[in-house]
Amino acid sequence: MRKVLVIAYYFPPMGMGGVQRTLKFCKYLPTFGWKPIVLTIEETGYFAHDPSLLEEVKGKAKIYRTVDPLSHLARTPNHETRNSRFGRSTSRLLSSWFLFPDSKIGWLPFAFLKGLKIIQKEGIDLLFASAPPYTALLTGWLLKRRTGLPLILDFRDPWTESFFLHPPTPFHRRLHEELERSVLQVADQIISVNDPLGELLDKKLTSKGKGKVTVIPHGYDSEDFKKIQHPASSIQHSAFSIVHVGTLNKWARPDPLLQAVKGLLEEKKLKRSDLEVHFVGFASNRDLKISQEIGLEDIVKFTPYLPHTKSLRTLLDADLLWLTIRGESDRGGQLRSTGKLYEYLGSRRPIIASVPLKGAAAKTIRETGAGVVVDPDDIEGLKKFLYDYYLKKKNGDLRETPVEKVEIYERKKLTEKLSQVFEVAMKGITH
Repeated sequence: MRKVLVIAYYFPPMGMGGVQRTLKFCKYLPTFGWKPIVLTIEETGYFAHDPSLLEEVKGKAKIYRTVDPLSHLARTPNHETRNSRFGRSTSRLLSSWFLFPDSKIGWLPFAFLKGLKIIQKEGIDLLFASAPPYTALLTGWLLKRRTGLPLILDFRDPWTESFFLHPPTPFHRRLHEELERSVLQVADQIISVNDPLGELLDKKLTSKGKGKVTVIPHGYDSEDFKKIQHPASSIQHSAFSIVHVGTLNKWARPDPLLQAVKGLLEEKKLKRSDLEVHFVGFASNRDLKISQEIGLEDIVKFTPYLPHTKSLRTLLDADLLWLTIRGESDRGGQLRSTGKLYEYLGSRRPIIASVPLKGAAAKTIRETGAGVVVDPDDIEGLKKFLYDYYLKKKNGDLRETPVEKVEIYERKKLTEKLSQVFEVAMKGITH
């Protein structure tokens, strides 16, 4: 069995969505003839932990950990509840000026040296680096330059087009762009999570590098849903249950859903006893207060981060799932394919998505027929679809998405596609 060094800053026992893609690849790679050897950080005071996830790769992956001296700079996703506004601004300013390409740069020398030792000890055949953080890509880049091993880069989000990126000067932006270009050119193969991002990355390549970008989307693991006892589809809710799972922040606010629910109540299309809204995941004080300010505190429930299995159970308990994506620019929203969408698909519950209409998430929902899409600012459209689904629930006509529509996003199938990219890189050709 050949060996791949998986360079992943985010890995269990860390929790949250950022670990799922790499974890599941490691879980299923041995099925396709690859032994994953993981290079990640030491266990730290990260804000979300789920040790149960490590059980999924027990006996399948070997894990090496090394220090990140700057890991204490990591902020919670709801840092509005933990730090002063001055503290947040100062931290962001220092990071954008001096920590390049991101706040994880302190990990780079330790990861590079540990990686060299692992390559020699384990007899590594291939390098695979997943980002963000983009420090992981730099680690893979340096290891390739030193060893000559084939390198696969996995882009879960855009780099220089990300609306999370705010270079303080034009000089900083040029540095990001030049470094991104250099890393892309050195890679043997590149993976993106959706078509728009793949097309963007391909345009950045010279003619020599064209054709080495492959799209492998996020996915869901059917085995995770099978673990959940007492299928939730048999549970009968008296109220219409709307659920959002995932971190709430300035790029994913609860406002559209709350305003739509408030409007339906004011129009007397719904009674307060008719529905419940459940947000699962980190939320800021601002998000908690808005439901109170508009008088929905008896309907809306906020639950902090849950371990993965429990969060999936919340999906299965829902009548309707709500997804929201917005950015500081429409282009930013179009390039995003949040991992939660694919676990929504795996639950097969109907989805309403307040997302850019021309974006990757909207395209996926339309292709699977898993739900409907509205512009993030279209509150009237959101109200209409909420009421339509409420009537379907009331009439016993809420239906699951057929499994054949979503099974292309099953993690095992996606990992098989990844193994095929590995084979191409090993042969030293592009496709």
